[in-house]
Amino acid sequence: MRWLSFCFFFNDTAPTDIYTLSHTTLFRSPWNDDDGKGHGDDGAPDRHRDSLDLSLCTDPDTDTTAPEISYSAECTIPGNNGWCIGEVQIVWTVEDAESEVSNSSGCEDISVNYDTTGVSFTCEATSEGGTNSVTTEEFKIDSTAPVTLFDSQTPEANENGWNNSAVDVNFSCSDETSGVLTDSVIVSLTEEGAEQSATAQCEDSAGNTSDATVSGINIDLTAPTFGGIEDSYLLDQPVDVSCDDSLSGIATCDATLDTENPGTNTSSISASDLAGNEASLDLTYQVFYELACNDGDDGFSSPLDNSNYNIGRTIPMKFDACNYYGDIVENVVATAFIDDQEATTKGKSNDGNLFRYSEDSQQYIYNADTTGYSVGDYTLYAYLDDGQTISETVEFTEKSKKK
Repeated sequence: MRWLSFCFFFNDTAPTDIYTLSHTTLFRSPWNDDDGKGHGDDGAPDRHRDSLDLSLCTDPDTDTTAPEISYSAECTIPGNNGWCIGEVQIVWTVEDAESEVSNSSGCEDISVNYDTTGVSFTCEATSEGGTNSVTTEEFKIDSTAPVTLFDSQTPEANENGWNNSAVDVNFSCSDETSGVLTDSVIVSLTEEGAEQSATAQCEDSAGNTSDATVSGINIDLTAPTFGGIEDSYLLDQPVDVSCDDSLSGIATCDATLDTENPGTNTSSISASDLAGNEASLDLTYQVFYELACNDGDDGFSSPLDNSNYNIGRTIPMKFDACNYYGDIVENVVATAFIDDQEATTKGKSNDGNLFRYSEDSQQYIYNADTTGYSVGDYTLYAYLDDGQTISETVEFTEKSKKK
């Protein structure tokens, strides 16, 4: 059963009863009826009293409601994934329209400027109407950038500080509060160059970023090259073959060519640079005699071009041969031909069609016999063992008859 109590206020002349309402039945209680007949103990008619038991009555001016509490919260710099990367500013509002707030705790405005994975705040206030408390939502704050650190490079540089391949530069990422999106970052350097740098950026879950740069990375992808190589050289000529590398520089150079042997020569040269790139080259080259060492003519000194010789006459074929320094070479092997026929000689001045060396004239000589040839133009040849050929064209004529 639910009971409702009503309190009636009256003056001393208006009879008033207190009624208690139970559902729809109203019960009347007589007030100060001592004898049950409307008379008191003295036999006089009862008088209604002007006072009531007000223990169940409430003063209309009494506060029965606790303070109202509300707050506003603002993140100065919103981040990602529910994080704040600035400050969180909380403003409390505590109100009670019926009575004064007599006590409060945690209700001061506050700026939260430290990193936290989750924090909330409670405001509690008390008035005559009671005590009320409100707790904020949880705030996550990370205003600190993650840490980006250079870890290593793959592959490591060699002892000279160079790489001869692409380099992966490895960075590590860490963050104590919101955590990083990835634990590591790899920056690949694929182009060659000296003093290169690599920069990586790490990001945490809140959206903070930080960069780190490492420099001094040297990459040389190109092998050395060779310079000063010719197809032919003179006998005993010093050869200055260079090993060149424009980036890391030359570490080793083995590029000596031998010019002591006339004719066709082969040689292998090699080089390496400071990055470890290697180059090698197999060469084929010719080594020649200097044929213009005495008279400045690299042909026959005798006979002269377009000379006329009577058939049956011996033609002296002569040439010079020196080395690079102008020194006479005494061991040249040369053969004599007239057109495409091996030349012959009279007597024993020459062996077969081989030129001989004359110490007196310091020349190579072959005395060619013209007996048996017909009138006409012929080309005289000297085939040298260094691969060179000396030639002159002459005319064979009929010997004039004496009258």
